[in-house]
Amino acid sequence: MAQFILDFLGGSNGLSDLAAQDLAITLPEPGQIHPRGALGHAELGNHRGTNGWPGPSPSGRAQSLAPAVRRLLDDACADRLLRMRDELPRPPRGPSHEAFWPSDLFTQGIGWVIVARFKSGGRRVEAGVFLVDVFCLGAKLAVYEDGDAEDYRRRIRDHYLQEFPMVPAQAHCARKLVEQAAAYARNLGFAPHADYRLASRVFGGLSAAACPQEFTFGHRGKPFYRRGPRETESQAERIVWHLEQRCGAGNFDYEVMLGTAEQINRFFAD
Repeated sequence: MAQFILDFLGGSNGLSDLAAQDLAITLPEPGQIHPRGALGHAELGNHRGTNGWPGPSPSGRAQSLAPAVRRLLDDACADRLLRMRDELPRPPRGPSHEAFWPSDLFTQGIGWVIVARFKSGGRRVEAGVFLVDVFCLGAKLAVYEDGDAEDYRRRIRDHYLQEFPMVPAQAHCARKLVEQAAAYARNLGFAPHADYRLASRVFGGLSAAACPQEFTFGHRGKPFYRRGPRETESQAERIVWHLEQRCGAGNFDYEVMLGTAEQINRFFAD
């Protein structure tokens, strides 16, 4: 029995000295009489081994495995089970992110950029929605949402795809676009929206350096401010004044429409 265990474990040389000492099985030598208990914890009975000497009963064989041997066997079985688990085919993983932006962003100069980060196997979604002015003001608005996937698809993705000329974008490039637009505006003295940092949580796991696209901000080599429906007339005047102080006269362009926000909205809608 001892030799069987040694062979199973890869030969007697494979056991450490401690394991060999802890193996409480002694095979009798011819001519020796072994008193009861000479085989460690084995129970002696009428069972005889192949050499004719009294040996442990079948139940005694199981009990005669010393703790060190049992530990080695348990470790070997555990390692084998782990290898079998690792060899099993894994189900394909879905994308970690998706992104959308306007197809005419650099023509219009402003538009929505959506970056979604899937969590919990796609059951939950973090979404960052950015209103990006690539001509001047950078991240004018930022919204962060965290909810279930169905709510994201219905209330955010489907809504924006229906209302605006949105197209799929590489998520790495969406991060690069938003961050570089914000950096361009900062250089002009305009900070991003107050919730920009919170919404940027969706960029986790994305690398702007992985995006091969290059973006050019401004319009015809200069900042170009165009009043949007979110700015009042007085706010628009302050922005133009700031650009004049920062860039100097003639080094920027602007288009300030007069009227209320509702009137400007109707103009852009037409």
